[in-house]
Amino acid sequence: MTTTTDVSRIAQELPPIADRALLELANSLVVADDLNAFRREQSAIGGIVARITGSDRKRALLTERALTDGQRALVSWLTEVSGHVTVTDLAVAEVARHVQETRRRIDRTADRAAAQLGELAEVVAMIAEACEERIGSLDARVSALEEAQLMLHLRLDADSAFELALERWSAGRTYPGLPWILQIVLLAGEIAQGPAGRYARLNGTDTVSDRLVHRILASPRSAAVLERPGIVITRMIDDDCRDAPDAGRLRLVAEILGAGLQPGLAPELGPLVSMVANATELWTRPDSERPPEPAAAARELAIRRPGWVPRTSDPYSLVERVVREQAEAARKRRDALAAEQQS
Repeated sequence: MTTTTDVSRIAQELPPIADRALLELANSLVVADDLNAFRREQSAIGGIVARITGSDRKRALLTERALTDGQRALVSWLTEVSGHVTVTDLAVAEVARHVQETRRRIDRTADRAAAQLGELAEVVAMIAEACEERIGSLDARVSALEEAQLMLHLRLDADSAFELALERWSAGRTYPGLPWILQIVLLAGEIAQGPAGRYARLNGTDTVSDRLVHRILASPRSAAVLERPGIVITRMIDDDCRDAPDAGRLRLVAEILGAGLQPGLAPELGPLVSMVANATELWTRPDSERPPEPAAAARELAIRRPGWVPRTSDPYSLVERVVREQAEAARKRRDALAAEQQS
């Protein structure tokens, strides 16, 4: 005799067989109901003849056997597969609908059959509950998939924006004519405030910053800086700003970094970037209003607030700190905006 275990084994190779077996078992209930229908619809004389010949008794036995066998098999099968995924929710729903329809028809003619179907109704209710749990699990999986697709979309946008920004900068198409340190500050800000920075915040990793540091140092535009084993940061800023061909561009950079804005409107910068911004702003002032060493004065101001700035650095540490400060500043701004939207 074929058991539910046999069906389960076959279903490994032919998954649709599980649905078919479930529907086939439910069909036995309809057979029983059809036998009852035949008994109800035959003529009065036909009923007398059936009782004389014994065929009416045979149909009654067939009805009871179909109900008994069908219910036992269906209960056994549903109970066994309710915790597995071999049967689709659609098949379970179809059986539930079929059983309910059969029950309504039998309720009108056979109290005993209705009582027997009560047990099946309980099992169907259990299956319906299991289906709800599976559907809830499916909803969760769909939500997770949608989130994964969103993250994939954001990552693709981030990679595209990241590569475009680096390619344009390496080719000299962005930030031309500016001191190298200002280029790095602006490039790091561009990356952090764009799609790459948004993805880094959602992903919770420093991968974008790490990649940016290495790409900056690998660019030909950083070659001259890499030749300096030790950099006196204040001296480099002053020398580069003094030799800048366009003072007007320095003013633009200073304003981009927050010069002239009220404290509540100016971006919250890290110590090193804040020092670079203040030094740039000082270099845009007339000679009579500019301190003898603008970068040193900016460093002292940054040390008071927002924090410590080293006097010297190697190229890698300098780039890394600028990149991470810009990434952190952008993250804080995004967190603040998110908090405002939730309030």
